[in-house]
Amino acid sequence: MFEENKKNIFYLLLYKNKGIHTIAGENDEMEEKSRERRSKMYKVKVFDKEHEKDLEAAVNDFLSRLKDGQLIDVKYSVAAMESEGEQIYCFSAMIIYRT
Repeated sequence: MFEENKKNIFYLLLYKNKGIHTIAGENDEMEEKSRERRSKMYKVKVFDKEHEKDLEAAVNDFLSRLKDGQLIDVKYSVAAMESEGEQIYCFSAMIIYRT
């Protein structure tokens, strides 16, 4: 009897995507939605500039090309060091976004 009902059994597909767990099985629509969620990729874009205004311009240009809902987070960092008596700065940002 188990073999006869094998096609009707739902398989539990667990995957972590922001804590979402999905049940998918014979229902094609549910399986397609599950595949679609897994296919959405996260990417990062890293910027590294010597002047804060250059970093601002580069980040704003990249952000203007993203669609609504793609932006996840922006991380910002400043590093400073001295070399041969000169102060050197490094301004960097990392943008995390969905494709």
